[in-house]
Amino acid sequence: MTTASTNTESIHLDRGLGLLQAIAANILVMIGVGPFLTIPFMLSAMGGPHIIYAWLAGAVLALCDGLVYAQLGAALPGSGGPYVYLREAYKPFGLGPLMGFLFIFQVMLVAPLSIASGAVGFADYLRFYWTTMSPPTHDAAAAAVAAGMTALLYRHIRDVGRLSVIMLAVVALTVGWVVVAGLWRFSFAQAFDFPAPAYTFDGSLLARVGAVALLAMYNYGGYNNVCNIAEEIRKPERNVPRAIVSSILMVVVLYIVMSTVIIGVIPWTEAHVPRAIVSSILMVVVLYIVMSTVIIGVIPWTEAQQSRAIASVFIERTFSNPATGRAAAELMTALILFVTASSLYGVILGYSRIPFAAAREGQFFRVFARVHPTKHFPHVSLVTLGALAIPFCFFSLGQIVSWLILVQIVSQFIWQCAAVILLRRYRPDVPQPFVMWLYPVPALVALGLWIYVFVSAPVSGMLFAVGVVAAGVAAYFLFARHA
Repeated sequence: MTTASTNTESIHLDRGLGLLQAIAANILVMIGVGPFLTIPFMLSAMGGPHIIYAWLAGAVLALCDGLVYAQLGAALPGSGGPYVYLREAYKPFGLGPLMGFLFIFQVMLVAPLSIASGAVGFADYLRFYWTTMSPPTHDAAAAAVAAGMTALLYRHIRDVGRLSVIMLAVVALTVGWVVVAGLWRFSFAQAFDFPAPAYTFDGSLLARVGAVALLAMYNYGGYNNVCNIAEEIRKPERNVPRAIVSSILMVVVLYIVMSTVIIGVIPWTEAHVPRAIVSSILMVVVLYIVMSTVIIGVIPWTEAQQSRAIASVFIERTFSNPATGRAAAELMTALILFVTASSLYGVILGYSRIPFAAAREGQFFRVFARVHPTKHFPHVSLVTLGALAIPFCFFSLGQIVSWLILVQIVSQFIWQCAAVILLRRYRPDVPQPFVMWLYPVPALVALGLWIYVFVSAPVSGMLFAVGVVAAGVAAYFLFARHA
């Protein structure tokens, strides 16, 4: 492999983010349009309102995996996150360069897929206003919002941090409205109208939970975002773990409550076909459970699984006056569009630092190591990933999400669970300021659950993910030969 030049290695980013900004950067990625689009899919796949099983399974996985990120992020607080973790953990076995390259290889696919998923979700909710929107117009709208959020990030990290906190405030207002409004029309019997199969814990139920947990993890995803920008966070050895755990806890509670409240207003059958690490994980888990529970408590799950704009229908249902309800639904749609755009903002921010970190060390194309001369951010990496996302805006959301999660499981997630153990055992030269509680149990639990989610997916998706890894290995040897 090539060696970076002295000038490239001396490039550093400014530490302009504190704990609050780090948590905001995480939660903006975790709380996007995801639950407002996937709750109907989850209801349909589960065959009832007992999607709380999948939310909880995902919460356990997110917390355990979040602790893996927290320990690795505190030990190796540099830009690039998992790229650095995998490279350093597998270095004693001579696999460091390969693992680092494989991660960068999959990021060039996963990052555009992540950006595109949010952009497509934005365009889907835009249909609430523009009911006659044609497919080409829908795809163009998705591409436009991806480009717009990339342009908005073309600024200094301090400005990005301030804007992230403002966006987080609007996000909190949106999900708070869903929960509070739902409680006024909440039906406990409707929200917990579990069908008989929900109480039969057999192989069929476990398979459904595993498949739906994949969607839950798509919604929870983002708690690792702070690891990608750790080089720009003050006191990362303390603030990275705190941001991860706080954001997960917040969002988990919110999502479970929100989905339950929606089903308590809209029958679940109507909803099923729509189109800072430790702290952030806990917040997200609580958030999702609360939010989904409140929604199901207002909309019967049999009705909710048919909705294409479930949050808008939910808000409209909470008003007795149709005109007032419609106006409120239109306002909610506007807020959801803002939430989605904010999530895209956070996703692009985090991913743009990964190719930069690899290029700075000579492990990727040197052009990605360039930093803006006055604003001091990796502008080439930022613009490139934003541009690569645009073609994926023309695929369906379901296809994008499946590719996104499965590729990451086999190329990154399972290897990171092992990396946290390998780093602690074989790299005594690397400081470990934070060690996960009950080490190494959370890492082993996360490893088992990731494998469970992977094998619960369709065979075609699994083969696609394995194919990406195989292509990455081939590309590595080709790159090494010509480096």
